[in-house]
Amino acid sequence: MFKKFKKLFNKDESKNIILKKENLNIKEENKKNIMNFIDELNLKDEFKLHSTKIYKDLINQPVLLDKLMKKMEKFFGYKYYQTMEELLDDYVLDDWEIIKNIRMNRFNDNPGIKIDDRETIVDKYELASDMYLLPVKTKIEANKKQEHALGMLYPTPIASNFYVDNNRYFFISLDIAYIIWGTKSLSFLEIDNKDEENLDKNIEINKQGSKDVNKILNFMEANNLTDLSFYQYDKNFYTFRGIKNLQNEVFTNQVPITKTQQIIDNILIQINEDTKTKKPSIAGRIKLILETGVERSFRLRLTRQTKGSKGVLDLPRMVSIRKLAGIDMIQNLEKLGYDINTIKIIKEALLFKNGLIIISGPTGKGKTTLLYALLYYLNRTLGREIICIHEDTIEIEVDGFRQIDLSEYQNAKGENYMGIEETIANILQQKPDVTLIDEVKRADEMQKLIDLANKGHTTFTTMHTNDCASTLSVLENTGKVPRDFYVQSVKLIINQDLVKKKCQTCNGTGIDNLNMNNEEHKCEICDGKGVSGVLPVYELAFFKNVTAKDNPAINFFDLVKQGKILHISKEQIARKYLEKGLILEEDYKLFADYNVDNIEKIHKEQFKNEK
Repeated sequence: MFKKFKKLFNKDESKNIILKKENLNIKEENKKNIMNFIDELNLKDEFKLHSTKIYKDLINQPVLLDKLMKKMEKFFGYKYYQTMEELLDDYVLDDWEIIKNIRMNRFNDNPGIKIDDRETIVDKYELASDMYLLPVKTKIEANKKQEHALGMLYPTPIASNFYVDNNRYFFISLDIAYIIWGTKSLSFLEIDNKDEENLDKNIEINKQGSKDVNKILNFMEANNLTDLSFYQYDKNFYTFRGIKNLQNEVFTNQVPITKTQQIIDNILIQINEDTKTKKPSIAGRIKLILETGVERSFRLRLTRQTKGSKGVLDLPRMVSIRKLAGIDMIQNLEKLGYDINTIKIIKEALLFKNGLIIISGPTGKGKTTLLYALLYYLNRTLGREIICIHEDTIEIEVDGFRQIDLSEYQNAKGENYMGIEETIANILQQKPDVTLIDEVKRADEMQKLIDLANKGHTTFTTMHTNDCASTLSVLENTGKVPRDFYVQSVKLIINQDLVKKKCQTCNGTGIDNLNMNNEEHKCEICDGKGVSGVLPVYELAFFKNVTAKDNPAINFFDLVKQGKILHISKEQIARKYLEKGLILEEDYKLFADYNVDNIEKIHKEQFKNEK
């Protein structure tokens, strides 16, 4: 099979990217290059070009970029395709689909592709994606041989790393790039003439920055993004990326530093921080009534990069924004996707008047949402009094909960200081039924946590562990707590994860064959990706009949088999979803090994290595 596309790539894998006249059709005698073109036509003022990387100056101004590309079309003699329809009239995407499928491991089982060849193709895919290069073939026509060609979003010498026939290069528009690479434009961050004046004169920065921050948050809501982050890409620009349905989406690689710094300064103002602060890491929360009329909260973290990814020596900030669950998301477990049997077990565990309940799992997989859904049920349905202690930003505010943000007090000095120990002593005087100590990490915190659980309080916490058995090990080893002491307290552990939900409109194909008005045949519900939304995948362990003598940290899997620990595996949950047609086969395989027997083997192997 590799023979089919072997000609697509140069045999020479040199990293040399020197500009070659044959690659840009530039005659030697005229000594024309991209900047000659800019200078000769006197375009710097017209297009407000501030750097030699002209495409980056205009990437957020599609109207101006389109105008410039039309001038380049005439100058270089390469056709400029503005729409996908125009492009597909002349070319087919066979070459691009081949390298994309190999990059996505869809041809892994084909013995015709050597490992070295596959690695070369993966490198080409990454290069094409980073530089917006589109390898294609001419359409099949009678008595004509198909030829390889290459589309470019902008002229670049890196195009020489791809093989083409007869100098077949062409330019593509941003619209085509967004379709091919799944990127979307943050058009609301485009810099117009008025913005340029404001940036140059440093006026109305806060006002404009506030507008842009609000637009970003509204953009996240409108596009169902759970997370959005941006970081400095090189000396001139920032990259914006988002997460939707557990998949990364690149929105634009080029937002000017001046524009982004304006946004960062306003974020600092909105979370009550000084824009001149030297703190290496900052966390905060913004609450906003969105354009939809819904009130949402967003958690923000700003961290200084040690060095810019392309050799920047200053200390720019990278920013991550997470959209937090609202009250509407925690009012019932059914809405979060948990099945009836699981909810029945959870509610039985919540009937205990004391004990420890742990929600564990990776970052960004719904731990906090599940945690607050359980607390909401205890408060609203069972009438329990709730006190929450957070060492970081409070993510979900709930009326009726007493919530304490320790980050406001732990960094204080003198009489304004309050640590975890003082806080626990104070809340005990409030006589709560239920306490939450969010994300315990240190031994003293774990000891206090278990002490609370053994003194008549239902106590919740979160941990970053891979499974329920690991959670018990961390509790014993890190907390240095006597085994019989913590065994009596643990009632329930849920290790939380998420899986992409198959689009029910297109049945996971990403193609809409029913809507005749849709010329691209791309499913509008899932944007052609085949998945829409997420479902919880979890391991649950209910310590229903466990005693101190059972030693669950060592005998966890035996106790599961004996029925003393009521257990549900991630594989069981994923298999149910697959049988109901709710997830794709490839996503089920991610959890196929998460059954009791396989997890037990992993833990036994780890135990041997530790010995």
